[in-house]
Amino acid sequence: MPRSPYEVSMRVFLKAYAQTANITKAAEAAKIDRGLHYRWLDNFPKYQKAFLDAERQAGDFLESVAVGRATEGVMEAVYYQGRPIGAVRRYSDGVMMTLLRGFKPKKYSNKTELSGPEGGPIEIVQRLNAARARIFQENQEAAAAAALLAEK
Repeated sequence: MPRSPYEVSMRVFLKAYAQTANITKAAEAAKIDRGLHYRWLDNFPKYQKAFLDAERQAGDFLESVAVGRATEGVMEAVYYQGRPIGAVRRYSDGVMMTLLRGFKPKKYSNKTELSGPEGGPIEIVQRLNAARARIFQENQEAAAAAALLAEK
């Protein structure tokens, strides 16, 4: 059974998106306006499901590129006086740390948990109010001492 032009465009779009992770490039490959993709998402449940699958594939693609940049690096040209003289392999430490945080969050996460006594909540409001009361008391005592000195 022949497919409609929309079904063909949807398939082309989804395949291109899975390979590029880019809505604009996928729309160009399918020769459609990128807004049409969003209308399809709103109106076609089967397309929504297919797009989620393409999104997972795009995520896998991006992850493989990121792992390559972190572990294999990329070649960058080296220039001297405006002329290329060679190349050097550059690795991405930032991408490596991001991957490590994702794969081993307990070890590499930036998150720090703060807690009060015995793992309870931090009683910051009570501590601030107590500090304010101490400062007020100290100011009262200083004012009383200054008044005594002024009388003499």
